[in-house]
Amino acid sequence: MVRTQKWGLMNVYWKEVVKKDNKLIIDYVKDRLGVDIRNYYVDPPSPKPSNYLNFTKIKRQLFNGYIRVIKNLFPTDYRKDIVDQTMLGEKHKWMYDKYSLPSLLQTVGFSKIQILNEKTSKITNFKDDYLDINSDGTSYRKSSIYCEAYK
Repeated sequence: MVRTQKWGLMNVYWKEVVKKDNKLIIDYVKDRLGVDIRNYYVDPPSPKPSNYLNFTKIKRQLFNGYIRVIKNLFPTDYRKDIVDQTMLGEKHKWMYDKYSLPSLLQTVGFSKIQILNEKTSKITNFKDDYLDINSDGTSYRKSSIYCEAYK
């Protein structure tokens, strides 16, 4: 499961929710987040391509040219090892949500898949290591997914 577009598989799910006007889920999201997801799935008019160079485009072209020059100073055999070839955004390609991760784990043979939280784990003393919680017991990162499974 590779994220090849913004929002990944969840984007497809939310579009279906809006398309089918699923009031139960739309209202749930609005109650939890205070936003109406229907506003996010209105097809915006496509922007007209600009035929002129503006300052931002010139800056970006100069920066990309500079990076190419620096990259080419390295011997060809070492470029891939030294220079990060990924474009911005590609580094976050392997992101999962609490629906797609268990699905993937099941597909590759895991069982007893559970979505947990930062304070619950089958691993003895997991919460005492402060890997995913602060010393005061609060979550280190609220957007993290905690999943355990057996192989």
